[in-house]
Amino acid sequence: MNTSASRPRGTRIFMATAATVSTLSLLVGCAQPTTESAESGSSTTLEETTPASTTEDSSAAQNVEAAMAENHDYWTADDPADPEAEEQALTLDGDDAAAESEAVRIEDSTVTITQAGTYRISGSLDGQLIVDAAAEDQVTLILDDATLTNDAGPAILLASADGVRIELADGSINSVTDAESYAEGAEEDAAIFADTDLQITGSGALEVTGRGADGIATKKDLVIDSGEITISAAGHGLRGKDALVVNGGTLTVDAGGDALRSNDADDADRGYVLITAGTLNLTAEQDGIDAASDLLISGGTLTTVSGGGASVAAVEDISSKGLKAGALLVVDGGEATVDSADDALHSDGSIQLSAGTITAATGDDGVHAEHTLTIDGATVTVSESYEGLEASYLFIEDGEIDVTSSDDGLNASFNAESEAADDAETAESGETTDMTQQDQPEMGAGMGGDMGDDGSELIISGGTLTVDAEGDGVDSNGLLQFTGGTTAVFGTTRGGNGAFDANGEFSIDGGTVVGTSVGSMEQTPASGEQGWFAATATGTAGEAASVIDASAEELGSITPTKDYGYVFYSDVSVTSGDTYSVDTAQGTTEAIAGEAPAGGMGAGMGGGMPGGTTGGPEAIAPGETGFEQ
Repeated sequence: MNTSASRPRGTRIFMATAATVSTLSLLVGCAQPTTESAESGSSTTLEETTPASTTEDSSAAQNVEAAMAENHDYWTADDPADPEAEEQALTLDGDDAAAESEAVRIEDSTVTITQAGTYRISGSLDGQLIVDAAAEDQVTLILDDATLTNDAGPAILLASADGVRIELADGSINSVTDAESYAEGAEEDAAIFADTDLQITGSGALEVTGRGADGIATKKDLVIDSGEITISAAGHGLRGKDALVVNGGTLTVDAGGDALRSNDADDADRGYVLITAGTLNLTAEQDGIDAASDLLISGGTLTTVSGGGASVAAVEDISSKGLKAGALLVVDGGEATVDSADDALHSDGSIQLSAGTITAATGDDGVHAEHTLTIDGATVTVSESYEGLEASYLFIEDGEIDVTSSDDGLNASFNAESEAADDAETAESGETTDMTQQDQPEMGAGMGGDMGDDGSELIISGGTLTVDAEGDGVDSNGLLQFTGGTTAVFGTTRGGNGAFDANGEFSIDGGTVVGTSVGSMEQTPASGEQGWFAATATGTAGEAASVIDASAEELGSITPTKDYGYVFYSDVSVTSGDTYSVDTAQGTTEAIAGEAPAGGMGAGMGGGMPGGTTGGPEAIAPGETGFEQ
């Protein structure tokens, strides 16, 4: 038995998306940034950027391996004490069966295994196979062209044992089907149901039909190591209460509930989903993967369609997210493609995307974390979303990120869920949000979003980020800071928003930052060591805009994906007070570095009223296809 004692992890720090790619063509010919962070290649850490109050008495999981060190070890069967021990044959025959072992009891159409051992099962049974062994016994069931159907409950019931391993014999095709319905409140409600740990191995095929509820469910650990497994379920596809682990195989799930689910919300080190390898094709009316605590992905190829996909409006009070975690969601490798009605990636705690490829289309947010979202190496593409990336603390440290959104591209905000609901309601009604005198900020204090610094942080220190947004391109209700990387923003064509928006301090200390937008509500940095300039230059989608310095040297060029009336540029070569120009097909516009163009909002001021209702049309809320003037 491979188990460990529960290791309480205390209060976890909630740390720390895509089919189309932007047509960005940024050709930078200047020197690298000279800030300390750029020279050292270091990225901003959680401890450096998160207020101390959020890190007290907590531990920060950096990747899948570290997160697993804080979760209980999942069960796997021991190697047999006697590998030469004889398998015991169990032959199924209609409503009867035959076995020579005294450990097999046959009563009417019920076959019960009562002792440890290895049992090779073949034939067909219209009834139920039960494992009811001693608490210390380990049982191996080799399914070798076995078909089990039970019209009165689970077809396979693992009632008692230390754990059970189901092995799918090489070349075999096996099927398991349960009852069409269960009594209200029934606990044993899956085609394969286990009160024990369950491990599935082998190279054969298994078809599971959960007619009444779930496909495969355990009250403990469910581990898929190999096999070709197809599940159709009225309820959840696979459910491992303590843990659900996929280490290999091909898994195809079509579920009326969640496709994969681990739901132990009582123990901090349980209720997790771990995917290390395999091919997963998931279709779910609810969540693709739902983990009560952690969702950890380090390998494999995952495709999920949740709630009908991004083109379908999410049903109220039904969660239809792609990948969902209650505490921590980490992607540290593999490939994930998500098409969801609700958020594509979601955590009630935090998300860290360190490696691998994530492609997401969603009717709501591309990647949403209630606490911290860190991208430090993954390739993330959000091809369709309401808001692309959203969290209270949002850190871009490394990786290739491409975001398309109908509202904000990146948004750092507290109470983001409730704010999004308010924005959607405002957009639908066409009304602006009333503010009391107490709600209104002092002039010059940094205006934008909901008009106040809420303490959130958005820091971009590395990587390559491309944003195509119809709300604000990069929006923070608190701090907005650039220290490295390459950022290109194609902002709104409708007005009421800008390429950049911060309620708190907006600074640039490194990196290359380029933005285009319609030019009606633009905000420029109020601080920072690196120079910048902004110009009211007009251009057309698909036509290059070149940035030229005073000596007629081209600093770079950008080909926006949409029409624009404003260009922003910053890199290490820009010197405050010098004159620069932007060349487009419509002409040349000059700008003085460090000075906002006439008519713009200027430093420390940007955005508009919540929902983008001031200065232009409202944002498009989830499920809507347009906007009203």
